[in-house]
Amino acid sequence: MKEFRSFAIRSDYIGRKMHMRMYDIIDKKKRGQELTEQEIQYVIEGYVKEEIPDYQVAAWLMAIFFHGLSDHELVKMTEYMAKSGDMVDLSKIQCCNKCRAKFFT
Repeated sequence: MKEFRSFAIRSDYIGRKMHMRMYDIIDKKKRGQELTEQEIQYVIEGYVKEEIPDYQVAAWLMAIFFHGLSDHELVKMTEYMAKSGDMVDLSKIQCCNKCRAKFFT
């Protein structure tokens, strides 16, 4: 066990990879602590690959609802969610100035 801000995180190293447990990530957020980029990536990618069950992601989202996300957490969560699926390039769409002002600013 490693101590991190008085919070025990269980990590097992195989080579250079760190294996995380969803329980620890949920508990960390329930305590109001900021998640690392690697923890956010683990949750998003694990859920998309169906390695993390719905009920655990629901508990994680409830902790986020009550404690919020820092700006860094929000940016990283948005990035990993966007990268988790197909991305569509909308830069070549012809749009009137009214639409451009509304949707692109």
